[in-house]
Amino acid sequence: MGMKRFIQGNWKQISERLKAKYYNLSEQDLVYDEGSEEQLFRRLQVKLHMGEGELLSELRQIITQSK
Repeated sequence: MGMKRFIQGNWKQISERLKAKYYNLSEQDLVYDEGSEEQLFRRLQVKLHMGEGELLSELRQIITQSK
């Protein structure tokens, strides 16, 4: 998945934008370890009450703003 590759190199910036937008996210919610993207995505889906498609759309929007 291209999203995983992009997240690997840009997670700090993406996570800062997520935390600024969603105040209910904790540092623990945003912990990213390379290779555990699926766990991160599931954690964010639960915390943000989003389905997989919604979360990926949100991440794409944040990534687009990052450029």
